[in-house]
Amino acid sequence: KEGQKDNKKYFGLTVGKTVRLKYAYNITCNDIVYKNGNKADGIDYLKCTYDPDHTQNVKRGHLTWVSEGVKAEFRLYDHLFTVDKP
Repeated sequence: KEGQKDNKKYFGLTVGKTVRLKYAYNITCNDIVYKNGNKADGIDYLKCTYDPDHTQNVKRGHLTWVSEGVKAEFRLYDHLFTVDKP
């Protein structure tokens, strides 16, 4: 989410925050680029810088990442039963 920079309980990637990618580098998000320049169209990509020397110590905000995604189908189910303990 954009605008989480001042939220002390948010440890994810947002503009101005540094996080560590698991088994990789520290990165800092500098800018969010939106599709067609419009927030309503969604995020196109992030402009980030990385710290290959790990000069910033990140205690929280270690993110697992995927370099190449694969197509997947997810089926979400909710309330399979009408009683709490079937």
